[in-house]
Amino acid sequence: MQLEERFQEIENLKQRLERENIYLKEEVKLLVEHTEIVGQSVAMKKVLTQAEQVAHTDSTVLLLGKPAQEKNCWPGPSTA
Repeated sequence: MQLEERFQEIENLKQRLERENIYLKEEVKLLVEHTEIVGQSVAMKKVLTQAEQVAHTDSTVLLLGKPAQEKNCWPGPSTA
């Protein structure tokens, strides 16, 4: 009985390792394929992952989110 439990534990660990391997390969793929994109945040990676899921289809995709907050921007010449 103990041998079967150990075998099951090994099998579970093997499956977990395979899932983690797939996840890491996808993360590396995102980093390599999207070098022209400046954002490296978790939110940006999530958007890229979601976009890749539908990229091979003819589906129309609408991305919703808060607009980027601009900081330290020169306002240009005064109009007053």
